Amino acid sequence: MKKIFVLIIFIVFSYAKNNSINICDDNAGWAPYSYLNKNKKASGFSIALIKEIFKRLNMQPHIDMIPWKRCVYLVEHFDKTHKYEMFLDGSYSKERAQKYYQSLPIYYTHQALFYSDKKFNKQEIKNIIKNNINKLKMCDVNGYQTEHYKKVLGYTRNIDKSAQSTFMVLKKISKGRCDAIVCSQEPIYGGNMIEQFHLPKDIKRIELKQYKPIAFYIWVAKTSPRGKELITKINKVLEEMKKDGTYQKLYKKYVLDEME
Repeated sequence: MKKIFVLIIFIVFSYAKNNSINICDDNAGWAPYSYLNKNKKASGFSIALIKEIFKRLNMQPHIDMIPWKRCVYLVEHFDKTHKYEMFLDGSYSKERAQKYYQSLPIYYTHQALFYSDKKFNKQEIKNIIKNNINKLKMCDVNGYQTEHYKKVLGYTRNIDKSAQSTFMVLKKISKGRCDAIVCSQEPIYGGNMIEQFHLPKDIKRIELKQYKPIAFYIWVAKTSPRGKELITKINKVLEEMKKDGTYQKLYKKYVLDEME
């Protein structure tokens, strides 16, 4: 009888373990995709998406927001640490593709030019982008790569990189100390949404079609015995969610509504 009881406990434990998964993401936040809300709980589009995916897979996700470098390291070495099998919100690189299984894209970020409508109206800024981009005084963040201004837009002037954050650049634009910045638009509105900063009301955007959208993915440890199976199931559910409209509803709730 005792052996039967132990066997039952073992089966229940194994089933529970197999039907749960530990996931990590960056505690610095990447709103509106993943961030800690005011109650210090993981929130955002990616969090809602992954919860719905595993709900459909009859699995229980456990999501921790931890330092990014630690997160990706622990997923890579899941076979040794047995801590996290998956991380969210990662863009593509050859190095990552060698270490992790890659999902279908879960969202894209889009580059935009941010300016103040106190200085330019929308048509003026469109004409400048098209005909004379060097008319603008560009600002960006200290330490950020800015080669794309020249390669993609043909901008040849020096770029003011004295600001320590994108928000500081936007404040400079609002105060008339520079004219514009090019950056991913969704995190700007996401940061404003969670009150990481307050976007000046005069700041507007023009999406730049010259830039390719940047895809982000779910990444699963290749060192996990069920890693390939997991990513196959995740991709199947993602396709189902896009077909039945669930994906679009979540995206509108967390991303589009904040940008309108």
